[in-house]
Amino acid sequence: MALQLAGALGRFWEIHGYINEGCTYLQAALASQQEVPALPRARALSALGTLVLLKGDVAQARLVLEEGLRLRQKAGDEPGVAEILNRLGHIAIQKAEYAEAEKLYAKSLTIHRHLSDKEGMATVLNNLGEVARCQHDYDGAKSLYEQSQTLCRETGDMRGRAIVLGNLSAVSRRLGDTVAAKTLMEESLMLKYELRDEIGLSYCFAGLAGVACDAGQAEYAAQLLGIMDALLERMRHQMDTVDRIDADGVRESVLSQLGPAKFDAAWRTGHSMSLETAVNQVSQ
Repeated sequence: MALQLAGALGRFWEIHGYINEGCTYLQAALASQQEVPALPRARALSALGTLVLLKGDVAQARLVLEEGLRLRQKAGDEPGVAEILNRLGHIAIQKAEYAEAEKLYAKSLTIHRHLSDKEGMATVLNNLGEVARCQHDYDGAKSLYEQSQTLCRETGDMRGRAIVLGNLSAVSRRLGDTVAAKTLMEESLMLKYELRDEIGLSYCFAGLAGVACDAGQAEYAAQLLGIMDALLERMRHQMDTVDRIDADGVRESVLSQLGPAKFDAAWRTGHSMSLETAVNQVSQ
C-alpha cells in the first residue's frame, strides 16, 4: 500500500518542489517492499527517477528509470513504457545526446499515437521541440511547440500549455520577436502561478529576465534573476541545461551592463521579494 501511495504522489512532489522529501519516501518504500507486483514498483521507480533527475543526478536517474522501464515492458504496460522513454529522452538531452533523445522521444510518440493519447503526444512533441532548440533549430522547435500547444488546448491540459507557452517564448526571443516573447512568457507565468508550480515559475522569471535584458532594462532583469534564484534555492532544483545556459548568458550580460555593485543591489531586491509581489509586478 505504501509503495502504491508513493508512486501516486510522484507528480505532487514534482509540482510542489518537495524533491528531497519525495526521494526519501520513495527510496524507503522501495527498500522495504521488495516483494510487490511489478506495476506498483515500476510506478514508484518512475516517480523516483523523475525526482532524482530534478535534483540534477542524471546518472542515478537513468539507472532508476531503466529499472522501471524493464518492469513496465515485462508487464506490457504501454502507457508506462511511453512515459519512461520520454523521461529517458530528457536525460539524453541533459547529456547533449541529441540523436539518442530524438530516438527515445520518437518511440514514445509512436506508442502515444497508437493509444490515441493526445496528452502524451503533446508532452513528447514539446520535448522534441526542446531537442530542436538545443541544436539552435528555432524554426523547427517553434513548429513542434505549436503542434504540442494545439493538443494541450484540445485536452484542456493547463500545465502542459503553460510549459509550451514558456518554450514558445524562448524561441520567439531567439527569432527576434521580443514582443511575442514577453507576451507568451507572461501568459505562461500566470498559468503556472495559478497551478502553484514554483519550479515552473523559476523558468518564467528567467525568460522574462532575458526579455528585459534585450530591452535594455538591466536593473529589472537583475531583479528577475534574483527572484528566479530564490525559487530555485527554495525548491532545491537545478535548471535544465538549455535554460540554464540561457540564464547564465543573461546574467553575464546584465552584470557587464550594471557592474557588480548595482547588479547585487537589484538582485537582492528580487531575491527577497515575495512570490505574490513578484507576480503582481510582472502582471502590471
